[in-house]
Amino acid sequence: MTLPRLSRILHRIATREWLTILLCLLILAAELGWQNGLGRLDQTLYDGFTTFNSRPARDDIIIVAIDDYSLAQLGRWPWPRKLHAQLLDRLSAAKPRAIGLDVILTEPERPDATGKRPGDDAIAAALRLSGKTVLPVVVANLGAGMAATLPVDAIGAHAKALGHINLEHDNDGVVRSVFLYEGQNGAWWPHFALALARTGGADLARLMPLTDEKQRPGNWVRTREMHIPFAGGNGHFRSVPYVAVLNGEVPAQFFTDKYVLVGATAIGMTDSYPTAVSGESGAMPGVEINANILSSLLDGKSVRFARPWQTALFSVLPVLLALLGFVFLRSRLALLLGASLLLATLGASYLVLCNGIWLPPAAALIVLLISYPLWSWRRLEAAIAYLSQEFMRLDKEPHLLPEAAPTAAPVAIEDELEHRIKAMETAARRVRDLRQFISDSLDSLPDATLVT
Repeated sequence: MTLPRLSRILHRIATREWLTILLCLLILAAELGWQNGLGRLDQTLYDGFTTFNSRPARDDIIIVAIDDYSLAQLGRWPWPRKLHAQLLDRLSAAKPRAIGLDVILTEPERPDATGKRPGDDAIAAALRLSGKTVLPVVVANLGAGMAATLPVDAIGAHAKALGHINLEHDNDGVVRSVFLYEGQNGAWWPHFALALARTGGADLARLMPLTDEKQRPGNWVRTREMHIPFAGGNGHFRSVPYVAVLNGEVPAQFFTDKYVLVGATAIGMTDSYPTAVSGESGAMPGVEINANILSSLLDGKSVRFARPWQTALFSVLPVLLALLGFVFLRSRLALLLGASLLLATLGASYLVLCNGIWLPPAAALIVLLISYPLWSWRRLEAAIAYLSQEFMRLDKEPHLLPEAAPTAAPVAIEDELEHRIKAMETAARRVRDLRQFISDSLDSLPDATLVT
């Protein structure tokens, strides 16, 4: 068996193996990519990319925080509604662009001895004076399906706009998206942040609700899902304590021409949620999530998931490049190519996310990780199988030199690899013995001999 013939046989075997592996891995990559996300793995990558892709906080978004310091100064929650009215009056005097009062006011205040509700009346008066305050709509399951709970008429009728504060939780409980419109029976409520942006005069015509013909009366419906491109984690936006604003410790010009969000940030007020950028800092308060959504709307930022065929194509391309490299490159360069394609896939997914499109990379990464070991194993298996056949043929040929009978050895369990290694050792020993026999025979000749 000559070396050129051996090379040709191995080449034919490698070609068949390569075509089989190529087809199988491309189908696997396309199938996994078509899932458009492989659960927790892609979600973890998405969270890491989102955290890394932070951007500076907008100067025109201010949070008035109902924090632990304010609770210590003003007492346990809920506070008298007159305090909210006083806060609105102070904020309105500063002439902000819009005010978002993220406080639940779905039940009327208890009447006093005269039967009046001075807190509700005070808030209603403050809302009329402001003319630019948004109140929240609570979406809850009341036993007969999802329904909207509006602020009490005495208060809600005087708000500039109403907006729902419902958030979308993924299957791992993390908030990564929101629906900009939710409604029922033909009535739509924009998200709280969207209503706030419109109240402040932002041009968001592209985010108008769907027409009535696409609504389904009687069912709670949602539309215009927005994957939140978080600007940053907890504490990213500027904030001031509620009590500091109430006591006049913050200059009025601090709120002038700003979007002001009033909401709870205190620990234990059950208005916090895990988000894509929470990390080790814990859950993010709802008012900060609304601030991130508002910032994204004002910046024109959004994240759109790629379509399944796009993710499938994105998953197939690096796998195809890797397998082509395995054929034409040496083993060390092929391994380097595989590692480079892993990094390139991650980098491409991140860069595309920075431009507002999420291409889940996990499918491509998984197939790339198994492609090189699989290819190396099949090539090694083909080479060993061929050499084993040749050793078996060699063993069956007549032996030129006598061999000692093998000594009895204790019975041991041998796998296929050990058996092949012993066959190679036997063949190598016979070649060495034959070379030594020829050398000794030539040295023992009585006359000078020339061998050509």
